[in-house]
Amino acid sequence: MNDFKFVVVEKKLEDRTVPDDLFIHSTWYVLVDQKGQVRGWTDREGRLHAYFDSADADARAEILPAIKQLLNEPQPAS
Repeated sequence: MNDFKFVVVEKKLEDRTVPDDLFIHSTWYVLVDQKGQVRGWTDREGRLHAYFDSADADARAEILPAIKQLLNEPQPAS
């Protein structure tokens, strides 16, 4: 099984603002559906993206509609 492979970088001691400030985390989101499948979004040019960059205004604008779409999909049979 592959993992998401998001980047987490340990902060240097001198860069920590508090003792528990140990890592720099990724600014990316992944939308995962109820079946555990990664779901993406299509940008205005028709390109499919699997990840949402929280630093990208277009991606931030797309994540809430994508979440609402997933919530409206039928629940998988258990």
